[in-house]
Amino acid sequence: MKPKNRKFGILRPVSGNTESQNMRRDKTIHMGFKDNEVLKAVMAKKPSKCYFCEFHDEYFLEPHHLDGDHTNHTDDNVVAACTLCHAQNHIFGLALDKKAEICVLSADISQEILNQLQRTLLVLSHKSDHIDIELSNFARRHRQELFLEPLKRHQRPNPAKISDAEYTRLMFEDIQAFNAIKTRTQNIDTNLYFTHIKFNNMEEYEEAKQEDTLNANVDFVDQLRKYKDWYLRAIKENKNFSLYQLAKSLALVTDEAYEDFELPNHFIVFSPSIFTNEQYEYYQTLDVFKNINMKRVQ
Repeated sequence: MKPKNRKFGILRPVSGNTESQNMRRDKTIHMGFKDNEVLKAVMAKKPSKCYFCEFHDEYFLEPHHLDGDHTNHTDDNVVAACTLCHAQNHIFGLALDKKAEICVLSADISQEILNQLQRTLLVLSHKSDHIDIELSNFARRHRQELFLEPLKRHQRPNPAKISDAEYTRLMFEDIQAFNAIKTRTQNIDTNLYFTHIKFNNMEEYEEAKQEDTLNANVDFVDQLRKYKDWYLRAIKENKNFSLYQLAKSLALVTDEAYEDFELPNHFIVFSPSIFTNEQYEYYQTLDVFKNINMKRVQ
């Protein structure tokens, strides 16, 4: 019986084994897998399809340890996983190698189903002699609409590229959001910048300027400076959209809590570098992708 679907995982080290602790920092999830005769024997008995999403693959399936113990090579613990479904269980390595990001979608689907869609779009958008150019361009545009645009909308912009005018807009938006919840019962950090603001919006600032332009400008510059300082700290501490921060947080979660861990509407979006050129060449020869190509051409 398959375990409960998990959208995210981490590379859990074997306790007490210093060498295995370093596996967290390996950019390759299973370095030396092809030299491990025990794993090779176990994998040879597995069907050529992903345990999670059932994608058929004769050459590039990877061994995944269900209990997280990478020394437990028993037949019921090791399953065959496609690159995407395996990687989603090892997001620390993904984060270090920058092969994926976090995207927020309104879709009510599993990460495994999304992986199938991503794989199709990645394979079709990878230009080669196997794929029609028109179809390749279509897949690339479709992937951008589905993943990259929502990704951009839910990420904070690069602070180094933000103008004072944009900082001002962001500041008043954040102040408005803070004022909307501060009267509720939730606990709010009293060290937040927004607890000592002088202007709640641009209109209040303009009114203050009419009374005393000099003091209003000084107060506004001071408020904007404090907001920038708060904003930079917030970005540094933000764990919502950083795959690296999410992996570090999950590493501290107990096994019991991890079983029930859910982050609704947050999905892993893989970059094209998640597959090797050899994988792309092989996948583009599979009927499941060739048929899409033929229908498009016809």
